[in-house]
Amino acid sequence: MCEAETLSLDQIRALSPNKVTAFERVVPLITPELFLLATVRTDDLELGRRMAEAGLRLNELEDFATTPLESPEKLRF
Repeated sequence: MCEAETLSLDQIRALSPNKVTAFERVVPLITPELFLLATVRTDDLELGRRMAEAGLRLNELEDFATTPLESPEKLRF
């Protein structure tokens, strides 16, 4: 299992301000910014530690990642 697979779906659901309907279910929209934020916040991930240590501006990332999108349905595949 790769490190990214250890990210908690519950954690991402809690972080995501955007929801979309897919396959007749409402699911959180996971943007690249949200994925990065969840990665940094997940304990025991080497990538998250390295990003935090590299000076990633966590407050700005969190603000951007958790701001609701105007039309999240447009980003759905």
